[in-house]
Amino acid sequence: MSDLKFIFHFSKHFFILLFFSLSINAEENSIFNLPEIFVTNTRTNIGLPGSSTKVYSQDYISNSTATNLAELMGNIAGIQYRDMFGGSGQIEARIDMRGFGATGKSNTLIMINGRKLNDLDMGGLSWDLIPTETIERIEVIPGNAGSVLYGDGAVGGVINIITTNALSKINNRFTTTYGSHDHFQENITLHKRFGNFGVMINGDILDNNNYRRNNKHEQYTLNSEIRYKLLKGELYLYSNLNRDYHGLPGQRTIRALEGRNEHKTDRLSAETPADWAKENNIALTLGGIHNFNDNFGMVLDGHYTVKDQDAYFVGNKNHITDTVLRHYSFTPRFTYDYQLKNIPSKNIFGIDINYADYSSDRKASVHVTQTKLRHESNQLSVGLYSQNSVSLSDNINLSGGLRFQRILFNGGTVFHEDAEGDDDGASLKNNTISQSDNRLGANMGVEYFLQPNFSIFGRTARSFRIANIDDRIGADGASMALKPQMSYDFEIGTLYENNKFSVQSSIYLMLLRNEIQFNSSNSNNLNLGRTKRYGFENSVIYNLNNKISMDTNISILRSEFLDNVNTAGPYDTTDEDIPLVANFTANSSLYFKNLFNKKINFTTTARFVGKKNKENDQNNIETAIPSYYLLDLKLGGDFLSYNWNLKANNVLGNEYHNYGVSSAFCQQGHASFCMRESYYPMPEQTFTLSISRDF
Repeated sequence: MSDLKFIFHFSKHFFILLFFSLSINAEENSIFNLPEIFVTNTRTNIGLPGSSTKVYSQDYISNSTATNLAELMGNIAGIQYRDMFGGSGQIEARIDMRGFGATGKSNTLIMINGRKLNDLDMGGLSWDLIPTETIERIEVIPGNAGSVLYGDGAVGGVINIITTNALSKINNRFTTTYGSHDHFQENITLHKRFGNFGVMINGDILDNNNYRRNNKHEQYTLNSEIRYKLLKGELYLYSNLNRDYHGLPGQRTIRALEGRNEHKTDRLSAETPADWAKENNIALTLGGIHNFNDNFGMVLDGHYTVKDQDAYFVGNKNHITDTVLRHYSFTPRFTYDYQLKNIPSKNIFGIDINYADYSSDRKASVHVTQTKLRHESNQLSVGLYSQNSVSLSDNINLSGGLRFQRILFNGGTVFHEDAEGDDDGASLKNNTISQSDNRLGANMGVEYFLQPNFSIFGRTARSFRIANIDDRIGADGASMALKPQMSYDFEIGTLYENNKFSVQSSIYLMLLRNEIQFNSSNSNNLNLGRTKRYGFENSVIYNLNNKISMDTNISILRSEFLDNVNTAGPYDTTDEDIPLVANFTANSSLYFKNLFNKKINFTTTARFVGKKNKENDQNNIETAIPSYYLLDLKLGGDFLSYNWNLKANNVLGNEYHNYGVSSAFCQQGHASFCMRESYYPMPEQTFTLSISRDF
């Protein structure tokens, strides 16, 4: 498409969206007031009737037994959590909403204050940038429901983490934590408000040897927020600085045909005792809010991130990987409360402009000046969206929205034949591509209240995902020209809640075309044919009294291939399960609060995760990753002017793992490579003791 034609279509779509957003606003009076600063951190305050959106408060976070933020999210219905190494450092932690397995990170959007943490590559998310001490609440939007508000990648769902506003009341706090595997952590939060001016700073230091050898983790994080209250709005500046180092111990191995089983004989050793990775992050967000009146408000903000990653792999001739990723975004948005013939309505519309630049060098050593192989790419994404919520009556709410998104991608590989290093990249020489695409996201939802505290809801939505750079590079660089992935989903459910009891249940169906996934039959990333996901999610909260409460959820899920994706080998994947997706998960937490004159709190959490196929096992012919159950405990309270808590995780000492890989050659019909498994053992019992004081 020519640039002139693109400008014409883009302008047309913009004015259609603007008309959709504003032309129906026939009356100026509104019964809604624009909440103060509400579009700064979230786009869901207009409501998403028809969706199974859930909000988790600071109370839920502070009473959780989880050792890290990713693990905490894994206790939420419909979210599966996996990790290669375990521990509080969140090294290589992944979460997956609604069953995408290995590509869960690319199909689940993680936001902090409305800003995407997902990068152009498939590297681990920077969980370190989100200290739990600063979180106010977590919003979870399952399925395609967030596709209009957030765009590319909101397929399995959206998780938006809202941090505490610097103009709020925040206690100065210092926390020290000691634990298993030489765990040491210190965290400090400082806050000061001078009239309309507020400043919050949070610093964190972590040093942990972790469960396995060559798994040491060092992390330094500094977060700050500066906020100034204006007469009709606010100005704000977020900054995040992070430095991270961790050893990479590699896998443990099972070779059944050779009688080798390191799962039983040697769980702790490192396959790669000298490999390591380190990362430096800088993130800045500058923005402002202006409320034109009680009904119309605007947010203008821009964001810049640079992530510098280095890694050393002894087993590669190109030992050094040096990757730099820069991300720029500008996301103005507007909110409008209005009435349409006395029908209360809300609208948010805006523009998302995102540009990412990626460069990754492969070279023989740090002393080599000439890079052997360089992957370079950049991606520009421009999206226009409008989301409406309408209250037709006291018991019927509707929502609907549209998003148009334009994506421009340029990427390629530069190979230097004369440079020192591995020549395997010679086939990638001058392998470049320029690709553009236009995508549409849409949703419609309805919520009907049978009684004031009992409702039924339903929705349908369309979402999309664009291939990231690691999808395109793949195993051999032959996957550059990948099509966008498309998803259509449907969900219906019920919600009942009163002062003591809340239960939410939903069933869903998700149909996808061109799903982007690694194909073990030819060791390339491909667009698959048709895939399907369907399931049931149920969450129950029961408050027995003001001291005892319970939170329980179960999720049943089937994630399967509808077509044969094999291009080599004798197997047919039709109707087989997609790897790394458990068909059943359950979590139950019991909370005892304010015991013994409000001095003691106690939480116990039981988790069960069903079996799942290992990565690469698309034919479901290998031994599955076994199901496992865990029991975690947390005891805490106040003593003098100090707050303390003791966590015991996996107190039963179960030996388990939640990630494993089978041989791709087995999937291609080479029997001698079957029953060769790589897995990553998780820790047995771990203990942490934290002591904090407000000042």
